[in-house]
Amino acid sequence: MKTQDTTPYYPSKTYRISPFYYKLFYSILSIHKRDKLLNYFFKDHVEFKDGLDLPIYDKNELITMFIEQIYPFYNSKKLPTHLFFDNRLKDIIKIYNKLDDENIRVPFNVRISPSTINQISNLSKINSMSTIGEVIEMAITNYICNCPDSYYKLVKKVFEIENKE
Repeated sequence: MKTQDTTPYYPSKTYRISPFYYKLFYSILSIHKRDKLLNYFFKDHVEFKDGLDLPIYDKNELITMFIEQIYPFYNSKKLPTHLFFDNRLKDIIKIYNKLDDENIRVPFNVRISPSTINQISNLSKINSMSTIGEVIEMAITNYICNCPDSYYKLVKKVFEIENKE
């Protein structure tokens, strides 16, 4: 017997983000949306066993979690933009090494709650960001810069694999 899906349905919302952050988000998502092959990889590689401890999220849950992590900065009226200069982010940017296309933003579609959409809008106003999509980029950066070392190494490895030419 099939169980009924109780996930709320939200209309699609599109933000425009840089191709780098788009690819980075999907690398993180591939870890949080594990399948049998990735679980096998985690078990087989001692250095990535902590990946089994990561919660499982779908795309919309993951971006919501990222926004919830940075929303407390709304009260301080200052986003942690210094994280854009963090060494972890710089290392991942070196792997990507395609900054020539960063002026072109790509659509990033999500189905998130109206309250999360409102949080993103509010956050975009406190730093006078040029696009609302920069809030998404800040949320991804915050995750990368503040996750445990073992998770960061895993994200970096997956990003490396997914961006080989």
